[in-house]
Amino acid sequence: MRWNIQVFVCALAVMSIAGGARAQEASKSLYVSAGLNLSSQRGPSGDTEFGTYVVAPGGTTPGWTIGVGVFAGPHVSVEGELARTGMMTAREPSRYDITYTEDRRDLFVGGNVRFHITAGRQFDLEPVVGFAAIDHQAWTASERCILCNTPQQRVVTDSRTAIERLPWSTSLTTGVDLRIGGRHLAFIPSFRFRTRLNNDDHVDVISNYPGSGLPKLTVSFGLSARVGF
Repeated sequence: MRWNIQVFVCALAVMSIAGGARAQEASKSLYVSAGLNLSSQRGPSGDTEFGTYVVAPGGTTPGWTIGVGVFAGPHVSVEGELARTGMMTAREPSRYDITYTEDRRDLFVGGNVRFHITAGRQFDLEPVVGFAAIDHQAWTASERCILCNTPQQRVVTDSRTAIERLPWSTSLTTGVDLRIGGRHLAFIPSFRFRTRLNNDDHVDVISNYPGSGLPKLTVSFGLSARVGF
């Protein structure tokens, strides 16, 4: 009986040392990831109907994401992330016989805390929460119809120009990933909500998109590859 107890205690000690070694290894682990995503924002896309005011374009577009992370413990890591939507475009007929072509995309620069919940030997469920700054990148062009509906009708097209005045926003990032694979190489299906927190009443936002402001929510589905070191 005493021998069995000693064996049991020794086994617990070995398991504890092994667990501590794994935790120490995880706490020193680095990883990088890169992948593609589909991001969706509310707003018009393609050719639209007449509107009194210009509206920020939206839709579902292909984009990309990259990240670098380090384990802060056996089940928690912190990471930096860059993610960008694809180009959202809308052609919007408006007042005074002017048609606007609006292009827009968002670049997210942020940091996340990632929780690693083991769901199997080759699987982790990974809830993610963080904050990001959003660089709103936009371009506009216009077409003016002169003497419309007359034999002298002609269309004057302005060149496409960048909108330089849009302010940065902040956003709250939440989501969940599924790690499929090993410590050194894994594939990550992901799901993200990015909620914009400010700039609804900024004068430059209102002047460029008086019909809508900027979208509040970005929903993304993605697939990334992760390499661990």
